Amino acid sequence: MTPVNGWAASASYTMATPRVTKISSAYSGDLKVGDALVRRPTHSGNAALSYSDRNTGSFSVMASYIGKRPDFDFAQFPSPVVTLPSYVKLDVAASRAIFHTDTGKGSVSITGRVDNVLDKRYEDVFHFASPRRTFLLGARLTGSL
Repeated sequence: MTPVNGWAASASYTMATPRVTKISSAYSGDLKVGDALVRRPTHSGNAALSYSDRNTGSFSVMASYIGKRPDFDFAQFPSPVVTLPSYVKLDVAASRAIFHTDTGKGSVSITGRVDNVLDKRYEDVFHFASPRRTFLLGARLTGSL
């Protein structure tokens, strides 16, 4: 979306029917043509809102939704199909310009990001926990000083 006074928003939604379409003759598992693909949700989407000012910095917030999806429980043999639950994850990011050159051709900014702000417990792969709340801090040099 085109920014209005520094503000921008975007959203997307996907509804898919990911299915097995072909099986190799060498495959010896339980999947058959027409079964749902593992780790592929039928429903997913995201929404983002951001503000940016060239002279001061930026801020953004993004929510991601991943719908329920099948996976295998490889801790058992034969591995049964399990259903991973849906989840929503919230991320925020910001940057702040701390120095601009007199010519305006360079700047230094500090950046920060928090992934999984709400510290949501979720698994993208069964029995493998995804990262909890994560803080990232950095700096960005733009142009030349």
